[in-house]
Amino acid sequence: MMYNEEMRTTITIDEDVHEFATIYAQANGITLSNAIGELVRKAKAGQAQAPSINRLANGFPVFPSSGGTVTPEMVKRLEEEEMKGNDAVIAKLNEAVGKALDDETVRKRLLELGSVIPGPAERTPEALAALVKSEIAKWTPVLKPAS
Repeated sequence: MMYNEEMRTTITIDEDVHEFATIYAQANGITLSNAIGELVRKAKAGQAQAPSINRLANGFPVFPSSGGTVTPEMVKRLEEEEMKGNDAVIAKLNEAVGKALDDETVRKRLLELGSVIPGPAERTPEALAALVKSEIAKWTPVLKPAS
């Protein structure tokens, strides 16, 4: 059955739903009836979009406080964004650390403290990743039973 004119009816809704619909109506300058109609149509259409991720001036990502769901895809997108451009930063840091380790005063102090100073070939990010991986493999069997 189809009607060409508006249908009026009385419904009972929970208080929190009424409050939300009222706020929505006020924010959009529409009646409560129109707000409920819009909200039901949006829910029916399944057009709930993932909340957008904003960034503060310092680049820190901020999720909206709208109560939207943070999806794994959103987290993955952020991780990918964060990794872009990191290669240049890592190379610059690696170069600075290499220079510091080659400085005679720094070397002397590190050796006094009992440090082992890696050679240039052992100072790469890849070498560090391999070292961490081998140390985890070496120490996990020792530490796991203690935990």
